[in-house]
Amino acid sequence: MGWRDTLNVPEAAAVASALTSVTDVAGMAVDKLLELLDEYGKAVALLEKFGFKVDAFSVSMGIPPEAKTSIEGSIVKLPENELKELIESHKDNKIVGLILNTLVLAKQVHQRVALPFDAICLHLTIALKPGIQWEFK
Repeated sequence: MGWRDTLNVPEAAAVASALTSVTDVAGMAVDKLLELLDEYGKAVALLEKFGFKVDAFSVSMGIPPEAKTSIEGSIVKLPENELKELIESHKDNKIVGLILNTLVLAKQVHQRVALPFDAICLHLTIALKPGIQWEFK
């Protein structure tokens, strides 16, 4: 006898309803992830113009699903004024804004602290709540 056999009809209906809700939520989360990945693709195209390259990319399927990626390039060669112009012209793209604003801040930190590193590696989490970390190399 399985677990289903121990449920009465209302309990079974509640479990079935809950499973359907979880499936619906998971589907919506995947759809949102795919939208964010479209935005990410646009961000990568912009960063490639400054010599940045994708170093790694992985996807984790769960609730919520997420993608993780690393993008690396030169912090020294980044023109801050061009980054700010791109931020302004891509206001509707959350991922582009997140990455470019992070690069502007990282450039300012790099200049103020006078670090001996020329490269930066961005570690981006693309999910319902995107996030970013960076390290100088």
